Amino acid sequence: MNRNFKLYIFGRFISNLGDTIQVIGFPLLLLDMTQSATILGLATIFIMFFELIIRPFLGVIADNYNRKRIMVGMDFISGILCLTMAYLIANNIINVWMIFIYLVIQSIVSTLFDTSTYAILPEIVENKYLEKANSYLLIVSNISSLAGPPIGALLYSVYGIKILLLINGITFLLSGISELYIEYNYNIENNKKLLEISFYNEIKDGIKYLKRKKELKHLLNMIVYYSAWMIPIFAVFIPIIIKRDGGFSATYVGLAETAMTIGSLTGASLITFVMTNNKKPLYFKLSNIIMNMAVLFLGIIIFWNYPNKIIKFSAISIMLFLFNISFIISNVIINSKFQTSIDNEIRGRIGSLKIVIMQIATIIGIYIGGKIIDKISSGYYLIFLGISGILVTTLYIIPYSRENI
Repeated sequence: MNRNFKLYIFGRFISNLGDTIQVIGFPLLLLDMTQSATILGLATIFIMFFELIIRPFLGVIADNYNRKRIMVGMDFISGILCLTMAYLIANNIINVWMIFIYLVIQSIVSTLFDTSTYAILPEIVENKYLEKANSYLLIVSNISSLAGPPIGALLYSVYGIKILLLINGITFLLSGISELYIEYNYNIENNKKLLEISFYNEIKDGIKYLKRKKELKHLLNMIVYYSAWMIPIFAVFIPIIIKRDGGFSATYVGLAETAMTIGSLTGASLITFVMTNNKKPLYFKLSNIIMNMAVLFLGIIIFWNYPNKIIKFSAISIMLFLFNISFIISNVIINSKFQTSIDNEIRGRIGSLKIVIMQIATIIGIYIGGKIIDKISSGYYLIFLGISGILVTTLYIIPYSRENI
């Protein structure tokens, strides 16, 4: 990987680590201040939907201005915000509304940062290395997610949230400094001021672009399929699968999550260190087949009344491990192909629209899956998803991949 990507990935790693250390802090602080799970839940839901609404507008900004400057600027703003909040909390100049305002501003800043980093990546990494670059990002994200929360919980219990904000503020500033040294040729001509941009027309142009490009529509169909039917099962319903229907204790839920995390790291590592461009179509086909077979067998194992629970749980863990390996491989290949299929001057908008569509599909999948699993065992639902997924893979995904992956 080139020098630009090393600076990019270094910035992402330290800012991700700071984020995951801090992520546990504000829910705990709000709970300590209000003693209300309702306020905590409403704040979480509001921020989630707020990001969903603003993302396409921020994608327009990422397409009209220097993406490197946006990245650096957002990191510095995030750092200053964190350090300011640390000072206010340390001096007891804080209330619930100030926290809420901070979360809204930070949401805007982080979403604009994410949109710009997504759009700039194909400009600093050659197309043939893009899958490896995205897999490096996944490895960094998984390592941060593993290390950050326990560190954050420990520091919060001893020092409170101010130390978490201090650490996160410093990591944002270091990330911004590293990004300053990225060599980037900004080649999008635009002299418009922010208020002169027609956000409505530019978002509409992005939607028309998506509809017009047949390749992007095929890729988006696959992304929606993964988001609606695969992500909800393994991001939300694992406690139901393991505890309610599998008959295991809560401890095993944590072990199942660990098996999935190891699978994610293994899948990303295979792309980074093993997969070559000429083997990419084979990896893509096999990963989709294995992913759906793992879902099918997981559903069957749920009904397996084997007297030795350790053996049964080991079989479940293997299926979760295989699922996450194959899901990561297919997901990275599809999303990298999506990135390179978009013209540079519109990549921010299209990337934002893709994430909005993914999130809506995931919400719908969670709602439908939740309704079904409330009425029947998750084993039946997994068997249905596995069989239907094998059909989708055989009839749609594999034929498409022969010419396009």
